[in-house]
Amino acid sequence: MSGDQGTRVPTLGANYRLTEVIGRGATGEVWRAVDTRTHNEVAAKILRPEHMENQDLLDRFMRERSILLGLRGPGVVPVLDLVVDGGRLGIVMEYVPGGSLRDVLRAEGTLAPNLAVRVCARILDSLALARGQGIVHRDVKPDNVLLSNRWRRTGEADVRLVDFGVAGIVAAGQGHRVSGILGTPEYMSPELVSTGSAGPEGDVYGVGVVLYELLCGHTPFGHGAEPMEVAKRHVRMSAPPLPVPADLWRALSLLLAKDPQARPAPAEAAGLLRGLAPALESLPALPGPDGESTPTPTYHPATMAFPLVERTPPAPAEPKSTSTPLSFRRSRTPSAATEPLTPLAPVHVPAPDVGEPVGHTVVQPLTPPSSPVQDEPEEETPPSLWARVRRPRTLVPLIALVCVALAVGGWFIHRHLTRVDSPHSTTPQSVTGPVSATERGTATPTGLGTELVASVETTDGSVRLTVTYSAENAPLQGPFLLVLPPLGDEGGCPSISWESPAAVTRNSTAVTGVSTECGWALDPGPIAPKSTTQIKARVAPDTPLDTQALSTWLRSVHAATAQALADPAVVGNAYPVQRLSGIQVRVPSRVVVNTPVPVTVVPVWPSGTDEANPVYVSPSSGAPSTVLQAIAGGEAGVQFSDGCAGSVVVAKDGHSVAAVGASAQCTLKARVGNFLNLDSNTFAVVNSGG
Repeated sequence: MSGDQGTRVPTLGANYRLTEVIGRGATGEVWRAVDTRTHNEVAAKILRPEHMENQDLLDRFMRERSILLGLRGPGVVPVLDLVVDGGRLGIVMEYVPGGSLRDVLRAEGTLAPNLAVRVCARILDSLALARGQGIVHRDVKPDNVLLSNRWRRTGEADVRLVDFGVAGIVAAGQGHRVSGILGTPEYMSPELVSTGSAGPEGDVYGVGVVLYELLCGHTPFGHGAEPMEVAKRHVRMSAPPLPVPADLWRALSLLLAKDPQARPAPAEAAGLLRGLAPALESLPALPGPDGESTPTPTYHPATMAFPLVERTPPAPAEPKSTSTPLSFRRSRTPSAATEPLTPLAPVHVPAPDVGEPVGHTVVQPLTPPSSPVQDEPEEETPPSLWARVRRPRTLVPLIALVCVALAVGGWFIHRHLTRVDSPHSTTPQSVTGPVSATERGTATPTGLGTELVASVETTDGSVRLTVTYSAENAPLQGPFLLVLPPLGDEGGCPSISWESPAAVTRNSTAVTGVSTECGWALDPGPIAPKSTTQIKARVAPDTPLDTQALSTWLRSVHAATAQALADPAVVGNAYPVQRLSGIQVRVPSRVVVNTPVPVTVVPVWPSGTDEANPVYVSPSSGAPSTVLQAIAGGEAGVQFSDGCAGSVVVAKDGHSVAAVGASAQCTLKARVGNFLNLDSNTFAVVNSGG
């Protein structure tokens, strides 16, 4: 922990203490953290808030949780845990000290060819392992290749790939397969740019770009252009040749083939590169990007999104060789990867003016291609009016317009006759007179009161709903669950529009664990003690309502909400203000004189006590838990007092307790938020030898 002792250290869940930010991107921040159970350092990637609001993304993360946690093997940075903490989702990974391959490129510019191919073979090993479990990385780049502190001694054995599946899950959750793509433009495969999707072959292409960069210090297409243009170059341009041995260039060209089916599979590509390593042993590294002939690249590690790029402009032909082309197809046997490479004749293709690179992962909305406009054939003489009317494109709409006019006229005539001649007609009329109802729910143990007021608008029959939340003796913080059952005869969740949509989201079972139909999470902001706050909405019923029906519906709202919150099968701390049923104050059975008294505040949920995730621990360390923030406004809502007739002393702030005198039977009194009269278990205060 850095800084003064008053600085609060952020936490993730109950088990991880965050220490410092070590990376940022569009998908989230990466923190160095400590697992408080083992005291081991870990890395925690916390998704950005806008990703947490995406229900599809969260559902997919939870569905693929077991896959991500189960990916283990050489060359892989394993995911250790997925933590949902209030409005945050954290991906906890093994911490790899030593930096990334990007740091090596910044410091050295290039790598010797022998080391470069061995590093990329290691990356391909991890991709082959992931492929066997159905995982595609989708964002292979030097920033995601981590190195241990000893990697210079052990070589590629300590090269490890991180962030498996994260880009693909975020992209699918955002709907980018339909409207755009997520990735880093310098490393995107042509098929990802063109279609928005890519398989393991796309990862092999990404390794090809990384190998190109390790050899010469810059990527083949990523200089001097906007991100969109960089992405297009992968589809339309061939990589400028490098001054490397022909066999190495030939292998690199295979990895960078425009046709994904022409690229080797990850395992085949790894074997191909390792087969080249011995012949490259004595070759020095090429001049780096600080040399005279190559511009210095500038990288931007943020994440962005792209539109798809049409394949209309044909890509330039691949550099032709005087030898028979070597390609990989799905029907090729694995042994073919080890065949000796024939020399590649140098191809002198003018290198594109590629300027400065864009090295960050990008996201950009899709711009659909415009449709070609066909001119109408011109007629030599203007047609007559009847000829124009007889045209199908004119006659059909005209007939339809006449039919609509007749139907509307008939309806008005029928409505007029019904009102004049049939005053007792059963045709549904607009609601007249005030129709309203009010229902107050039972206050929760945390002090939250809920009142529902509904009234029917006489103009359109819609229901205006006002939800009023109140706090008793402690400040409270949402979100709060509200279940809105069907309103009318047709069933199904009612159509509703909220006046403050930013404060309302649908209940996410994948995040909260609370499974209910028609559930909403309402977050009106902090509620001060003895005060109220409101959220308003309009609900569209499918049948006219009277006061009795409206009152019945409001009672069903309270009942359905209470039933969902009381489900004992739900494990977790979601909706703590509504689900917390009690607090237990725990002290060890024996405490030694002149030492701090350890106090643990344990929550009681409908599923039972949760000793593994306490609400508060004294002496305190780190930031207050999300539960304590919600039910008491933080540490200020906790107060301890002496119940031992002087055997313990409570600090002035009421948060810390020390034992000062022996006592055979002692208790501690406490207040936590709206839980005002709590007593701990009985404990003994003994002398050091007692």
